[in-house]
Amino acid sequence: MKGGENMMSFSERIETWKKVLLSPATVLPEEAGKAERGFKDGLENYGTPIILVYLPLTVIGMLLAGQFSIMIPIALAFALGSMAFGIALVTIVYTAISYVVSMIMGGKAAFGKLYYMISLPFAPLYTISGLASIVFMVIGVLVLPIKGVLGMVSVLVTLLLAIYGLYLVTLSLDSLYKYGKLKAVVAWLVPTMVLAGIVLLILGAAFLSMIGLVSRGY
Repeated sequence: MKGGENMMSFSERIETWKKVLLSPATVLPEEAGKAERGFKDGLENYGTPIILVYLPLTVIGMLLAGQFSIMIPIALAFALGSMAFGIALVTIVYTAISYVVSMIMGGKAAFGKLYYMISLPFAPLYTISGLASIVFMVIGVLVLPIKGVLGMVSVLVTLLLAIYGLYLVTLSLDSLYKYGKLKAVVAWLVPTMVLAGIVLLILGAAFLSMIGLVSRGY
């Protein structure tokens, strides 16, 4: 899982994100052809939204909840550390499954390159989603009567970002492996279903445990 020899600067990363969102059919093949881009670049892509968006989002959430205290720095460090670990774990597992599926279908690119290519669509959309959450949170506090409408708008924005994200991932995988759009869909659909299944199993186990505790009178 080697990263690139020439790491992307912050401004270069943001410019690349913008191009990926606006001109994916042109930019993604170009990025797929850059041998210097790899695992470390992917990690930095995923890590950037944590610093840019989810750090201030966490601070705002704590302030709105009235949790302003000397413990905030410790809570922030724990929350962001947990988020960073969770994102790294999920994205590596997701990419590993996609990598195996792609290899089965004839793909030959390295794991690190695949990790980078998948991060290109996900990272900017993850950032936009976080920024939208901040906006909705602030508006919800300032304009209380429209909280219900904000909830529906938030769900719609999330759905649209998810659909566009899957389209971009399809282009990204096809740009890297050149095995066609259908195989690209299979390459992201399998890990998505596997991770969704794991989440459902965890939630199901937690629900059954809760039912068991209630039945015992706890």
